[in-house]
Amino acid sequence: MDELSWCVGVPGLGFFQPGILNLLNIFLEDCDVTVNSSLSITSSKNGTISSPNFPFPYFPNLRCIYRFIGLPTERVRIEFKEFEVKGVPPSCLQDYIDIYTQVEKPFQDLLDIPLHGRFCGSGLDLLPNILISMHNALIIGFYTDHIKEEKGFLAEYSFIDDSLYLVGTPAPFNQCGQTIYGTSKPSGFIYSPTYPGVYPDNVFCFYHLAGIQRQRIKLTFLEIDLYSGGDHCPYDYILIYDGPTNNSEIINTFCGHRNNVTLFSSSSNLYIEFSTKSGRLESTKRTYLHPWESSKSDDVIVQRRGFKAFYEISGAFVDLECDQMVLSTKESNGVIKSPNFPYNFPLKIRCNYYIDGLEDKQNLEKAKIEFDYLNIPKVRDGCNNGHLKVYLKGQIDKPDDILCGTTTPSPLTSSNPRLLLTFDTIDANYAGKGFKAKIQFLTDFAIPGTPATDGLKCHFIYKSTSSNQGAFNSPRHPSNYPDDSACIYEFISAKAEQIRITFETFKLENDTKWVLKSALNFASDGEVVREVGREFQRKGPEKAKADLAKECLTRVTSAREQGMEIYEKRKGHEQLDEQQS
Repeated sequence: MDELSWCVGVPGLGFFQPGILNLLNIFLEDCDVTVNSSLSITSSKNGTISSPNFPFPYFPNLRCIYRFIGLPTERVRIEFKEFEVKGVPPSCLQDYIDIYTQVEKPFQDLLDIPLHGRFCGSGLDLLPNILISMHNALIIGFYTDHIKEEKGFLAEYSFIDDSLYLVGTPAPFNQCGQTIYGTSKPSGFIYSPTYPGVYPDNVFCFYHLAGIQRQRIKLTFLEIDLYSGGDHCPYDYILIYDGPTNNSEIINTFCGHRNNVTLFSSSSNLYIEFSTKSGRLESTKRTYLHPWESSKSDDVIVQRRGFKAFYEISGAFVDLECDQMVLSTKESNGVIKSPNFPYNFPLKIRCNYYIDGLEDKQNLEKAKIEFDYLNIPKVRDGCNNGHLKVYLKGQIDKPDDILCGTTTPSPLTSSNPRLLLTFDTIDANYAGKGFKAKIQFLTDFAIPGTPATDGLKCHFIYKSTSSNQGAFNSPRHPSNYPDDSACIYEFISAKAEQIRITFETFKLENDTKWVLKSALNFASDGEVVREVGREFQRKGPEKAKADLAKECLTRVTSAREQGMEIYEKRKGHEQLDEQQS
């Protein structure tokens, strides 16, 4: 091995520039590169690195390993500046780079390290722009075949202070977790493990914020940037618990993209979980999207940066909010009132009402609120003399409605387990009696369609007169459906129409069945004169055709898997494909 002491451009081996002079020792063996922060002879901790022969085409049949090794108190940061590596993602069957951000031992076998991702193609949008290591090392593997080569890549590296990510006392046994005590650090920032780089798959970390008696915790997420995947965050998520452990009550679950979200604990402890999964996007022959291109929140492309938050542990928050939490005990009911109801409410207060339905592997609920009384005096136009903000989507910003006056609103139903009300009289000059409302928790199947009124819980109707095509799915798709589910999907077509159902995803356990039934009814008396049924177990039909006037798709389950289907109706003279599986 040769030890290089100055800025080096080696023919065939690329260009490495650790600062202006030689600020790191770089060792070369074939085209392998090791950048070791501990061998730095000055205070600089950054430089550039590239593929062999950059900016000219790299050579064929290369296997280059780039190892970046920081001090135990450092992390490695990589930012790509140019990228042109032959191949077509996601398979990358020609040339590619492999990136490893969860390296615990710099020289361990790559097969024992989780792969962050494999990347190829032309353009910086084809790979994560910024990467941060989970520990003090990061590895990049560069592999080429024997055919025509491309320009390669150029990246900047730096070693950054690990204390940014370790605010409190580390959890034992090398867990990704820490406890932050308010007695020693009453305020500060919390970052997800690789923020602002793209976080890796299958990461689980926790943060316990611990105050003392008569203290509360204010937590503000300055940025949340997580893959969404659905309304109920089935893949990556941040989960906030109102207490010291994950057995405490849940305050909220976050994914997607959000900025400046603030919440309070009801006591002196708060517990945060950060979890990521794999398999966010199934590869298909028709299309390929990178993970940060496949998830959008409010028209913002999610880059999977993680989160950045600011916390405060203080006794000043104890009397700031008159918060209440209403928790479901499974399809339960309750009543909420403004402070001092039925007498006039106090001025200069702000109260949050957290109304939470169940959300676990077997239960998913939404909340319905029906007002019995409302009296928040209005002064001129608008709700400037106090108001009640209603949040129906689990959000904390941008309310769905703002209520005041004396007109009782229609019932409101949340679109996920959390319904939040904020009663604000901070700027009020005149008091009223406030409000009284009933709360009802309803099972949420997360199925598009019109609920039937026959008393069955999971029964949805799709009428051709309303729409001639659309989508339906198993309960809670793409999450696993609950045990002992029984759902009916009823499709009602007009005369001379047929119904086609195309299954996009069909995943059932062996003891789970789909029953496809066709029935012809006389319009005069509704008498069923013919009914045909077929069962599908585990593997469903690619297409299901009905040439009768009415079709009913019945689903009976006793296990937890996934499903997704779309349907369309056509006129009778438009023949449907005969192919069925």
